[in-house]
Amino acid sequence: MKSLKWLMALALAFTFLLGTSALTEAAGKPSVSSLQKELNALKKQNATLKKDVSNLKTKLKAVEKTKNQFSAQVVKYKKYAKGVTTKSGVVRDIRVTENSAAIYLDGQRLLPTMGNGNAPRTFMFENQLYAPIGPVGQSLLGGQKLFEWNKDKNAMYFGIAPQGKVIPLTSLDPSEDLGLEILDQKSKFNFEVMGETYYPTNAFFGGYGYAVRYKLDGNYQSLKGILAMPQDSLDEREESSLEFSSLDSRGNPTLIQSFDIKSGDSFKNVDIDLSGVQHLEIKIKNDPSVFFNITLESLLD
Repeated sequence: MKSLKWLMALALAFTFLLGTSALTEAAGKPSVSSLQKELNALKKQNATLKKDVSNLKTKLKAVEKTKNQFSAQVVKYKKYAKGVTTKSGVVRDIRVTENSAAIYLDGQRLLPTMGNGNAPRTFMFENQLYAPIGPVGQSLLGGQKLFEWNKDKNAMYFGIAPQGKVIPLTSLDPSEDLGLEILDQKSKFNFEVMGETYYPTNAFFGGYGYAVRYKLDGNYQSLKGILAMPQDSLDEREESSLEFSSLDSRGNPTLIQSFDIKSGDSFKNVDIDLSGVQHLEIKIKNDPSVFFNITLESLLD
């Protein structure tokens, strides 16, 4: 009897434990609605993250584009810093200091104007003043000379344009070098007159009868240049003579024109008619002098 009661108590206890475990399991299991809410929240977060990722990609593309543009500008700057050759000349990026420089001639201020009536803009570059050559050159020539830029010939004309092509004389090879020193722009030649230094584009330097000869074959109509006497002291008393002669086929000279200069003289403009000259001799006699910025004008352009 006692054993039966003990078995019934054990069965009731076991049944109670099973029921409690089932209730606990049921109480711990989430409902469908709560799971749906969590799912919706996760979807919303996912949409927000996708939007953030998309915005970041857009910003990244913008940064990449800016980087590429900057890189392209750096490449372009390096390219133009070295210089790019075009039909009209060398295009180069430079840094200048703009200013409004006043320009004077013999104490009188010049007032050049551009086509719009405004004063020309000037700037400094490598310690040199730059200004528009047209209006400034016109003012220096008294304001009466018309000027014209010929882009095809890369030339600026004041007054009457040359009929033929103008070239530096030193661009021709001499037929005979008789001791006269021939200097082109690459020579970086300069000379001084009482403390003032001059840098010619080309020059002949010498004296004591040194000369140079050119075979022109009658193809040139004129020669122009400037004659100067270098001078270091007021006590100098030097004299020089520049002679131009036409030579026949045997080398016999016929004097075309001569120019004398001495210490203290101003520079002298030289303009020689070369019509019909086959062979030209240029000679500097007596003390050394400088004949510089020499150009030839051909018969036909």
